[in-house]
Amino acid sequence: MMTEKQEQPIGVPHLNWEVGTAYDFFESLDVLHNPEMYDLRPSWAAGVRSRLPAEERKLLEEIQSFLWVPIRWIYGLPAPKDATTVLWSLRQIAPAERLAAITSHGSDSGEDELLAVYKRVAERRSWDQSDEQAIKDLISKEKKEKAYLAQYMKALPGYLEWWARPDEFGELYLSALQAYFQVFFAEEERRIRLI
Repeated sequence: MMTEKQEQPIGVPHLNWEVGTAYDFFESLDVLHNPEMYDLRPSWAAGVRSRLPAEERKLLEEIQSFLWVPIRWIYGLPAPKDATTVLWSLRQIAPAERLAAITSHGSDSGEDELLAVYKRVAERRSWDQSDEQAIKDLISKEKKEKAYLAQYMKALPGYLEWWARPDEFGELYLSALQAYFQVFFAEEERRIRLI
């Protein structure tokens, strides 16, 4: 991943190469849930997913529509930024805080407003139509492609449900990532490191 270094004067880009299999770990989940986008056989991807315990598999399938690679969170991880570091780092975060921790939150005021709505839902442990509408309004202001917006809006009620149950999400999410690492990614990570 390339990032712009913050210390440089405005207008003078400076690129750093960010290396770590933690990025591959999360991206591979997208590949397994959208194999046709990567010219992979859906049956192969379904076979890999079927090796996961049912509850963890269901969670990963559900969240792929709204939870993407947490690039900013990964960027802040300590070296070596591999899957083991991801799992260790998530264990250091209280279960109820894991969703907020991995959710992108940068300096963009629209993003901060969006995260604030989600955090209110987590604090109340419930959501209603006003929360959903506030999020839709904030998302609609962003200049995103229509397909992205449609996908996000469709998944929004499920996403809000998880924000209303942050403890349960945090426990199950860590469990799902650990299972995924054990049944598939540990071997893939060894191959990636040899490249």
